[in-house]
Amino acid sequence: MDHQEPAAVALAPAEGAHRDPTRSAALAIAGAAVLWGSMGPIATLYPRASVLAVGSWRLVIGALALVTAVSVGRRGWTSWRRADLATAVPGALAVAAYSALYFPAVQLSGVATATVVSIGAAPLLSGATRALSGGRLTRHWLAGTTVAVVGMCLVVLPGSHDSANWLGILLAVLAAAAYAWQAHTIERLAPRHGPIETVAVLFTGAALVLLPVGIAGVGAVTAAPKAVIGLLYLGLFTTALAYGSFAFGVPHVGAPAAVSLSLLEPVAATALAALIAQQIPTVIQVTGVATTLAGLGWLSRRSPGKTQAASRHRDRPATRATARTDHRPGPNRPSEHPPT
Repeated sequence: MDHQEPAAVALAPAEGAHRDPTRSAALAIAGAAVLWGSMGPIATLYPRASVLAVGSWRLVIGALALVTAVSVGRRGWTSWRRADLATAVPGALAVAAYSALYFPAVQLSGVATATVVSIGAAPLLSGATRALSGGRLTRHWLAGTTVAVVGMCLVVLPGSHDSANWLGILLAVLAAAAYAWQAHTIERLAPRHGPIETVAVLFTGAALVLLPVGIAGVGAVTAAPKAVIGLLYLGLFTTALAYGSFAFGVPHVGAPAAVSLSLLEPVAATALAALIAQQIPTVIQVTGVATTLAGLGWLSRRSPGKTQAASRHRDRPATRATARTDHRPGPNRPSEHPPT
């Protein structure tokens, strides 16, 4: 998703007064992370030439489900100003770019590598952007970033001799940059329009951008019933249900806890890749995944010694989790937060 935004889903006083929703909220966020983690393994089941079409139809199906959810919800649609749309357009392009980059990265470098790099690089790119724009990077951020970088190096090391692997890693880094912008967009729009509506608009725009690719490859991704079921799963579960669950959980458990729970994503991706795609990680890669998660977990915590100015901007590394809630907020992935 992350933002401290009005809860998108709230229990009616009569129903929720006697019940603590924290446990169910935590389970919802953990479930969303596992669903996100299943994206890469499922994508490996499709032919390499069709992965862009897979990403396109995932966006189309997910966008339709999210638009339906907003339309039938009690809150309904809010009004979008010209300035909001001007912010949403680059965000939609970022969502489309993430989809177009992440799935090929999975095919080229493997699920574990692509997932860990796309998650871990987002906070680093966000922090670098902040530094270039004159912002202040704290020692807290530098420490967490150093640990995360070491972990990512361990993950990619086993395939360092393979040029295709390096191309996949480059695509994963670019996907992380697209994700960071997506998170930034959601952070700006969610307080006014809510996380679900914001994501619905961004995903609809992204789906329209990639629709020509999806139409061109529709034959390859619908050739068998299993392929169609896979597309429905990617759109309905890893997109609509996952984002909805995350949005439900964040208001109840808080952004820091939500970000920590969402770090289950690369763990789930690595485990499912071994089960579904027979991509068995090496001991070095497992160590790298754990090290990267430790660094991102550290980044998701608030720096103890922030100045007032730093507090205003909040030190949040944008992780898929972060963006996903507000969609998950914050310029950095695990931060106090957007995928395709």
